[in-house]
Amino acid sequence: LQLGCAFNGCHAETSRIPLDSYVNLFRTPGLIVPGLPQNSMLWQVVAGQLPHTYPLSSLTPNHRTGISVWIREGALNN
Repeated sequence: LQLGCAFNGCHAETSRIPLDSYVNLFRTPGLIVPGLPQNSMLWQVVAGQLPHTYPLSSLTPNHRTGISVWIREGALNN
């Protein structure tokens, strides 16, 4: 997320939904629901269930799977 999403003008530290650090991922309530990717707004956007302003073309299928697994396994800082 840091390489493809967390830059100035998108999801940097000062944006409405910052994705630039582990701590900031949890600033937005419901963005990450550890153990429940289907309830996490981040996963819903990545999976195309919620709209996003720009196409998420930089996310490969492996990235999408990795995000889902990471959330399902508790969204740990590892």
